Amino acid sequence: MLIRLLGAALRPYGGPVALVVGLMLVQSIANLYLPNLNADIINNGVARGDVPYIWRIGALMLGVAVGLAAISVVAVYFASRTSMGVGRDLRGAVFERVQRFSVREMSHCGTPSLITRNTNDVQQIQLFLQLALTIMVIAPITGVGGIIMAINENVRLSTLLAVIVPLMLAVVSLLMVVAVPLFQSMQGKIDRITQVLREQVTARSRTTSATDGPGPAARRSWPPPPRLTWTSSSAPSRTATKLGSTRTPPTSRPDRSS
Repeated sequence: MLIRLLGAALRPYGGPVALVVGLMLVQSIANLYLPNLNADIINNGVARGDVPYIWRIGALMLGVAVGLAAISVVAVYFASRTSMGVGRDLRGAVFERVQRFSVREMSHCGTPSLITRNTNDVQQIQLFLQLALTIMVIAPITGVGGIIMAINENVRLSTLLAVIVPLMLAVVSLLMVVAVPLFQSMQGKIDRITQVLREQVTARSRTTSATDGPGPAARRSWPPPPRLTWTSSSAPSRTATKLGSTRTPPTSRPDRSS
C-alpha cells in the first residue's frame, strides 16, 4: 500500500529522485575509497618515510572529504524538497477526497481521525521518504561495496560476515516486531488527543460567545431616559419634577388676623 502510494506520488519528481540516487551512489563509492587511501598512506608513506607521498595522498583525502560534504548537502536539499512536495500533494489529495465524503462516511471515519490523517500521517510519510532517499539508498550500496572490498582484502576473515549479517537481520526484525504494535497504539492515542483537543476548543469558543454579551447592534448607544429629581420646600411635602423644569414651591397665605 505504501509502496504503491509513493510510486504514484513520486512520478512527477522523477528528475530530483534520480539526481539524489546518483549523488548517494557517488557518496557511497567515495566513502569506500577513503579507507584505501588511508592504507596507502600507512603502507607507502609512513612505512617508507616518504613525506611528499604522505602530503599528496593526504591532500587527495582532504579533497574527497570536501567533495563528500558538498554532495551530501546537495543530496539532502533535493531529498527534502522532494519529500515536502510529496507531502503537499498528499495533503491536497486527502482534502479533496474528504470534501466528497457523504455525511455517513464522515460519521464513520470521524473528524479527529481525518485531521490526524491529513497532518500527522502525511508528516510521517514525509519523514520516511526523506530517510529513504538518503539513508535507505546509501545503506545497500555501502553494504554490498563493503562486502566486496572485504572479500578482496582477505577471504578468510570475510567469513565473519556470514555470522554478522544474519545476526543484524535478526535484530532488525525483532525491533520491527516490537515497534509496529507500539506505532499502531500511538496512532490511536494521537486520534484521541486530537478529539479531546477539538472538543475543548469548540466548548471554549461557545463559552466565549455566550459570555461576550449582546452584539454590536444590541450595544448601540441610545439617548438616556429623562431623570427625575426631587426638590424640597419649606413644607414637609416633596414634588417630583423633571430635570430642568423644577416647579416653584407654593407661597404661604397672608395672615388675615393682622
